[in-house]
Amino acid sequence: MNHHFFRRTISALLVTGLVLCPSVAAAEEDNENIEAEFLITNSPVAQAQTTLALEQYIPQRDGDGFKYYSALNLDTVVNRVSPAADFIFVAHGQQLTVRVSYLTDLDGDDKYEFLAGSALIWEELSDDDTLNLPLQESTPVSWHGERTLSAQTLLAGGISAERKRVAGGEMELADTDLVDSGDIIYCITVETIGSELYPQNQRYDYYIQIDPTVDATAPISLMGAAAFSDVPSWAWYWDSVDYVVRQGLLAGSDTGTFNPAGLVSRGTLAQVLYVHAGSPEVGQSSFADVTGAEWYADAIIWAVNEGIMTADDKGCANAMNGATRQQIALMMRQYANNMGVDVTAHGNLAQYTDVDKVAPWANEAMSWAVDAGILGGGNSTLNPNGAVNRAEFSAMLKALDTKVLGEL
Repeated sequence: MNHHFFRRTISALLVTGLVLCPSVAAAEEDNENIEAEFLITNSPVAQAQTTLALEQYIPQRDGDGFKYYSALNLDTVVNRVSPAADFIFVAHGQQLTVRVSYLTDLDGDDKYEFLAGSALIWEELSDDDTLNLPLQESTPVSWHGERTLSAQTLLAGGISAERKRVAGGEMELADTDLVDSGDIIYCITVETIGSELYPQNQRYDYYIQIDPTVDATAPISLMGAAAFSDVPSWAWYWDSVDYVVRQGLLAGSDTGTFNPAGLVSRGTLAQVLYVHAGSPEVGQSSFADVTGAEWYADAIIWAVNEGIMTADDKGCANAMNGATRQQIALMMRQYANNMGVDVTAHGNLAQYTDVDKVAPWANEAMSWAVDAGILGGGNSTLNPNGAVNRAEFSAMLKALDTKVLGEL
C-alpha cells in the first residue's frame, strides 16, 4: 500500500511535486498536522521519472470543441498501478476536492493530448465514489471523510473521454489517422479547500497509468466493451457492445476480441433471447438438424416452442444460417409480445425505397421495429434481406432491451 500524507508543514514544497511519497506507516504520522491522506491499495506502485511529451488543446473561439495550441514537455513521476488498484482519499482537517483529467494519445504518436482553458475539462469524485462533470466550474465538489476511486472507474472515464474527443468531435486533431491505443495517463488532482483556520488552498497532482503488467497476480478484469481489442472506444457501436456484454447477452472470444463484423446466425439470435428469458428448461429436440448436443440446442427448442422461431418444411431449424434483418425483427416482435408488450404500433415503411423487398410475413414486424427504434434504415433503405453483423445486432439488442422491454 502506498500512503501519502498532506501536512501543513510541508505542503508548500509539494505544490509542484508530482510524486507519490514512499510508503509510510500511519502510526508514524499520527499527529495534528495531518490534513489528509492519499492511499493506493490492492496494487503495488511502480514509479518512474518520466518526460511526458504533451500537446495542449484550447477551446475553439466559437465554443465548439478544442483545437491544437502548443507542445510542451513535463518532467514528472508516473505511477503505474494494476487494474485492481483502489485510490482512497481521507480528509481529516480541511475539506478535499478530487478531480481527474485525461491525457490521451489518440493518434499513437507518443504525445499526450490534454485539454486546457476555461471549459469544464475534468471530472470530479462525487459522494457516491463516481466521476462526474462538475455542475459549476467555480464550485467544486468538496467533502470530509473518506472516498474511494477505483482503477475500473478511471478506465471507464478514460474510454469515455477518448470517445468524446474523437467520435464526439470534441477535438480537432492534426493527424486523422487515429488508433485505439488505449494509452491514457490519468492526472488526479487533490486539493485541500481553504477554511477560516487555514485559508490557503493546496493542490497536489499525481500522474497515474493503469498497467496490467504491474501485478501479474492481481485480479484483472476489464469490463464491457473495454475488454475487446477490436472495439475502438470511438466506434459508433461501442455503447451498444458495452451494454449487451455487461448484460450478459453477448460475449467475446478468449483472445479478447468481439468480432463486430462477424455475422449473426439464427442460433445466436435464439440463444440471446433464450438467455434474456432466463434460460428456462426445455424438452427434447424434434428437429432433423438439432441433436441436442449443440451449444444452441436448448435455445432453438425454446424459441420454436414459444412461437418465436419456426422450422422449415423439412423439419430443420437451420440454426447456423445467417439471420436477416426481417427475420430478427420478426423474432424480436414475437418475443416482446410474449413478454406482454403491446406490439401493435406501426412505423412508416413508405419512406424507404426498398419497402417492396419486405416479405409479406415480415411486414408488420418490420413496421413495428422501425417504430420501436430497433431498425432505423440507412440511406433510405431497410435492406430486409441483408445479413446483420454483431455490431449492428448489439445496437438492435440494446434498443429492444431499453426502449421496448425496459418499461416492463
